Order: sequence, then structure tokens, then C-alpha cells
Amino acid sequence: MVSLEKNIKYVYFILFVTIILKSILLIVTISNNPISYSFGMKNIIGLLLVVIIGILFLYKFALGRIFITLFFIAGVLNFVSLSPIESTVRASFGIIDLNIPVFSGNLTFFFWLVIHLIVSHKIFYGILQKEYWDNL
Repeated sequence: MVSLEKNIKYVYFILFVTIILKSILLIVTISNNPISYSFGMKNIIGLLLVVIIGILFLYKFALGRIFITLFFIAGVLNFVSLSPIESTVRASFGIIDLNIPVFSGNLTFFFWLVIHLIVSHKIFYGILQKEYWDNL
């Protein structure tokens, strides 16, 4: 059986390629329809963070892993976007008068974050300890 920890860089490469493809799709969509769509601040911040994460992956892989996690969390909370339109999903359950919110955010980033945390959950053990940051 192949260990996932040995191939973690390939998993992150695949995840980063999907983010790059989503960024290219955003640029092409907005470029082809300048009347219907325009770059918002969330789009610009998202594209800049993709470039920064790419540089960090090349410079120091461990920092790239942390920043891609923060990027996904910011995407779930709708601080950044790689979509030409705002896409926030709100889910709740309960009776009509009393709805309990379950989720409010971007499902694409939520999906990426869940996959990322399933694949790399062991990487973040001890993140609050000094030894973790000394070994970066």
C-alpha cells in the first residue's frame, strides 16, 4: 500500500492545479464577458493569493501548506472568491419560525477545505507549539 505521507507533495500539486484551473476559468470568463462580469475585490485578492501560494510552495513547502489552508478558510467565509458571481449558500434546519443555521459560505471552497483536511490532517498536529515552527 502506498503511503499518502510520502506522496503529499503530489496531492498538494493536484489540489493547486485545480485552483489554478479555477483561476484561469475566472480570468477567461470575465475577459470574454466584460459587460456582464467584472473583477471584484474578492476576485483580485483571490488571484493574488493564488500567486503567493504558488511562490510559497516553491520557496518553502510547509508555509505553502499553511497558506493554502488559510486560503480555503477565507474562501469558505467569503473573503476571497474565484467565481465571477457571488455564490453564498445558506443551509438551515428547523421549523419555519425557528431556523437553526448550519452553513453559510462558498461550497467550492468548503469542498476543497474538506478534501485538504482529510488528506493532511496529521500535518497540523502541534501547530501551536514552538517546535512546529522551528522545524518549518
